[in-house]
Amino acid sequence: MGVTVMAGNVADLKKKPSDGPSMQSPANNPTIPAPNGKDEGKQKPTESKAAKFVRLANRRVGKAIRVISHIANLGNQRQYEGTVDQKVKIVQALEKALMLVKTSFAGNATKDAGFSL
Repeated sequence: MGVTVMAGNVADLKKKPSDGPSMQSPANNPTIPAPNGKDEGKQKPTESKAAKFVRLANRRVGKAIRVISHIANLGNQRQYEGTVDQKVKIVQALEKALMLVKTSFAGNATKDAGFSL
């Protein structure tokens, strides 16, 4: 029985781990990306606070609307059964969260205590 080499040559098989470039660390070789996937040497162009606000608001408000629509699906009486008290608590929690958003935009930020039925 023999060993069949599919690709490469015998010299590649005899290399010590320290001989090849594959053992170099990203810090020693700028062509190898850093482990976290970020380029350490490059800086992002700075984003204005207004542009950041618009970018994050679009993403977060869109996500909030989608999640609220999932909560609204709980009103489907053919699929779910909840008491009136539970439904009132859900609506009150959402109203409280919306009030926190309004007060935060007015400059009076407070923390939310969470929700539980």
